[in-house]
Amino acid sequence: MNEYVQHIIERLNELPNLLFDKRMEYQKYCRRIQEIKLEISKIEVDLYNNDQIEVRNELTRTASILPHTQELHEHLISIEYSAQKKKHEYDLLKHEMENLRCIGQLLISRGESI
Repeated sequence: MNEYVQHIIERLNELPNLLFDKRMEYQKYCRRIQEIKLEISKIEVDLYNNDQIEVRNELTRTASILPHTQELHEHLISIEYSAQKKKHEYDLLKHEMENLRCIGQLLISRGESI
C-alpha cells in the first residue's frame, strides 16, 4: 500500500469525528442566535408595554428600539458570522470526504490494493 493510499485511509478515518465536532459547534451557534433573538424580542415587548416605542411606521419603531438592543444586535451579527464560518468549514469537510471516497472507489476499480 503506497503512502497516498495510506493518507486517504487515515483521513477518511478522521473525518467523521471532525464533521461531528463542526456540526456540534454550528448547532451551538444556532442555539445562541435563537437565544439572542428571543432576548431582543423580549426587550421589544417590554418597551412596547411601557409605551416607549414609537409605532408610526417601521422606521420610527426600529429607531426607538435600537438604542436598547444595539449591543445584542452587534453580538447577533458576530455570532451569525461565526455560525456561517462553522457551516462553511463543515461543508468543506463533507466535500473532502466525498472526494476521498470517490478517489478510493477509483483506486479499487483500477485494482489498487487498499
